[in-house]
Amino acid sequence: MKRPAVPAGKLLFLHVPKCGGATFYRILTRNFRRVYPPINGSLESIEQLRSLPRRELERYDAFGGHFFFGAHELFASPCTYVSFVRHPVPRVLSNYLYIFQSKAHVLHKFVCPEGRAPMPLLDFVASNLSGALENQVVLMLGNRGIRRPEFIERFALEVQEGKYPNFRIPFDDDGWSALLERARSNIETHFACVGLTERFDESLGVMRSLLPLADVSYAAVNVTIAKASDADLKAASEVILRRNRYDLALYEFCVRRLERQIEARKS
Repeated sequence: MKRPAVPAGKLLFLHVPKCGGATFYRILTRNFRRVYPPINGSLESIEQLRSLPRRELERYDAFGGHFFFGAHELFASPCTYVSFVRHPVPRVLSNYLYIFQSKAHVLHKFVCPEGRAPMPLLDFVASNLSGALENQVVLMLGNRGIRRPEFIERFALEVQEGKYPNFRIPFDDDGWSALLERARSNIETHFACVGLTERFDESLGVMRSLLPLADVSYAAVNVTIAKASDADLKAASEVILRRNRYDLALYEFCVRRLERQIEARKS
């Protein structure tokens, strides 16, 4: 299959963790000639991207991984973003279970300490162990500039050094509200589509109509198998919703936007 180049510059796939991104990245590699290696969100991978000479960056058609909004400022070419989001409850639950199951995950040793009982689900969702626990999507899509906020960079460095994570976000309600509005504005201005993990096929249909994606067939990868009691899930869900009300508002905004795009395809 001939792989088309991005017609108007670079395609930037902003991969929110546990939202189907590994599956979508594979679709990118089948549809574009030169796809940059996946950015895993570590300080090393992000710094490597930032430090590449612009002429080297311009060689690639598409980029994907765990980076924040603002990466387009690295490029001379125009950029178009895509992403997927997910309801906060299954997203955070999937994050916990992935850390629990993956011994290679940087947080596994804190969730499953050697010689001690694993951290219960309810303790995890109420903790400051991970940036995924409180409005992660608003933080990622509402960012501005090439760099992540300083408190996120500091947290990433502490985790890299093996310190016990303590992710503190210095925002009050006014700060969160402003960040939510910026995330909405960034989406409307820079994103061709923000798909929904729960409506993956419909999202791919919209993306295929807007972008040069000739082949959107897929087999799901990195699927996390849920294992928790109904009582634990109910209690954890209440905490997740309380801590992620701005993410929920952004998710609902993305649902409405995707539905308008789906209706536009029918007309």
